[in-house]
Amino acid sequence: MKLLHQYLYITFFILLGALLLQACNSGPDYKVIRQQVIDVHDKIMGDGEKAMNNKTQLDTLNLKKTDQTTDTLIERQQIRLLSKNLATADDQMSDWMHAFKMDFKGKTDAETVSYFNAEKLKVERLDSLYKSAISESDAYLKRFKGKPAAIASK
Repeated sequence: MKLLHQYLYITFFILLGALLLQACNSGPDYKVIRQQVIDVHDKIMGDGEKAMNNKTQLDTLNLKKTDQTTDTLIERQQIRLLSKNLATADDQMSDWMHAFKMDFKGKTDAETVSYFNAEKLKVERLDSLYKSAISESDAYLKRFKGKPAAIASK
């Protein structure tokens, strides 16, 4: 009976040790974080289409403003700023995509998790940049809805 108790104690501690070891080794799964990054990227790609559509409309509207009155010059400055903000968001997204790496052979899970967490922050900032630029340009373009033919196709 004493031998059975010793066997059970030893088995219990071995299992407890294995459980603790497993708990220490299980950190965030880099594949889950990588997928979160890709999901935000995919959403931005849809926003990118909307951003470029708005930029085209703003550029068309800017070309139609040909008189040199002060009001028109102020409008043109605003149009150029909104168009520039949309282009900046698109350029930064393009730069991010070129620098983004998907494969981390030879790296530890901790290094890979760290990389994808950093990339997640970057792509979330890009998402905010797109949302802001699109929201501002949408608000501006609403003022012209139904006026110039190029803008009415919105």
